[in-house]
Amino acid sequence: MYNLPMENSNRYKIRVIACCAIVAALVCAGTFIRIHLPPVGHVNFGDAFILICVYCLQKPQISHIKHLNKSRLRVTDAEVLFALSGGLGSALCDLLTGYAHFALATLIIKSLVGLAAIKSVNVKLKVPLFTLAEIIMVAGYFIAEIFLYDFAYSVTAFLPNCAQGLVAVIIATVVTEAVKRISDRLE
Repeated sequence: MYNLPMENSNRYKIRVIACCAIVAALVCAGTFIRIHLPPVGHVNFGDAFILICVYCLQKPQISHIKHLNKSRLRVTDAEVLFALSGGLGSALCDLLTGYAHFALATLIIKSLVGLAAIKSVNVKLKVPLFTLAEIIMVAGYFIAEIFLYDFAYSVTAFLPNCAQGLVAVIIATVVTEAVKRISDRLE
């Protein structure tokens, strides 16, 4: 995990801005990478990159204190900005690939995906949070496609969106587990 300097310093603010730009660029690039799955269309790595980046850039919490109430741990502004940067990267990809009509919906949906996964570093089982994040993605696109197209299109796009979410959860879980093991060895 990447450690940021003190929250009130200028170095902290500069690093947060730089990390946000890197997250947006990585997510945009990851969304360009597509794998064709014959029964459901194609999936991309954008969601997996959002989950991975949000996980890796979280502020480490004091996990060795057993009596600490995990629900009281506050979310830092930087973590929220990292999640929003993932949405921005996905929306940018929509603009670059001719899906400008989806850009606003994508910005909102993918930002919510990142926000849902923010505290994945604080729980031993991050899969439920990643799964929740992808359920938000599937539901968000289902609703957005009803407004942008119609109900029939939204129903036909449901299975590909589920496949997209499943691939993202699998990739993000494998990569973040590897990152965790590597960071544990380095400490």
